[in-house]
Amino acid sequence: MPSDPARSVHYQPPPHADPFADLVAIAKDERQAVRLYLQEALADLDYYAPLVRWLSPLLESIRESRQEVSPEALQGVLEHKKHLLQELCDRVFSRSMAEAIRSSRNIEDHRRADLALRIENCGRLMGFHVCPSGHRKADKQYCDMPKLCRRCARIEAYKKADALYERCLPILRRMPSGYEFRFVTCTSKPTGNIRADAELVIGAWAKTYRAVFKDDHSAAWRRVEVGAENHMVHVHALVLSRYVPQPELSAYWEKKTNAPVVDIRGVRGHKALKETCFEVSKYVTDPDKHIERHGLKEGIEQLAEMAYDLRRLKLSQTYGMFRADVFERRMGEAPPVAEEQDPCLCEKCGKQWTEYVELNEPRGPPRLQVISYVKPR
Repeated sequence: MPSDPARSVHYQPPPHADPFADLVAIAKDERQAVRLYLQEALADLDYYAPLVRWLSPLLESIRESRQEVSPEALQGVLEHKKHLLQELCDRVFSRSMAEAIRSSRNIEDHRRADLALRIENCGRLMGFHVCPSGHRKADKQYCDMPKLCRRCARIEAYKKADALYERCLPILRRMPSGYEFRFVTCTSKPTGNIRADAELVIGAWAKTYRAVFKDDHSAAWRRVEVGAENHMVHVHALVLSRYVPQPELSAYWEKKTNAPVVDIRGVRGHKALKETCFEVSKYVTDPDKHIERHGLKEGIEQLAEMAYDLRRLKLSQTYGMFRADVFERRMGEAPPVAEEQDPCLCEKCGKQWTEYVELNEPRGPPRLQVISYVKPR
């Protein structure tokens, strides 16, 4: 909704206590990657302190445009502080990734600066909408680059996981006799060439599904992932099929990849199904695992390089009844589609937005870098 100059004002959040002490306390119970992000922010307080003090009261009063924090994290009295910590971690990651992109040799010179700026500004608060009931909803800027952005990778994962779970529910209610959802993991032997390894497992999985799982009622959703420890490329898949012995799957997979290590286990119950849907919807790399394994700077550089190596590859794929046309043909009904919220209406009360308040984020000093050096005469 366009801004109305007559009603928009320069928003000034009320004074708020310094939140860094609370964030440090919360981070002690979080995973190591979160502590590394916070450590980076504390090392550059000139930049991050004004931003965090400005964001803290805002995040208490506005609703996010997209799902940015898992539902499990948004429970209890620590909801706001966990949200603020997540926001800070995303900002640190995006800023670090932008620096890695600016120094990357894989990206063309004419694209490098624009791409870095796009990543760095992801999550920036542009303003918020207000409805007649007083509900507020944030208007954020997103880069939509999940290969390079921790925030957008998480948003995309939740969105795909929800869509996959909704498609599973009608099948679960009318489960064919002898069939079951299964979580399948198929590995490969790392060669040092991530792109070649990814191409190998993508082709091998398509053949494995057709040879081992495919029949009139089967389905599969597969996702390629790269391990943090040794960059081992592997496949995670949610499969609907009859019982398949693990030795049979292992033998066929070894023929195609020379890697016999596979795992197949049943998925029983709604909770396990929902967790598996998220597991197979995550982006090809888990950014936090790489940061924990290699440190912030080196981990970010590796993630940027992997994103380049995996460009234009089909990292996820649907098979059988998880495809819309096959689902409709076999189930006799259209697959469920998530309802899209009208952006002009409040999600809580359904009323139309009546006000748009513009925001101007505080910007700390940039990091100084030596671009070139000319020796004095």
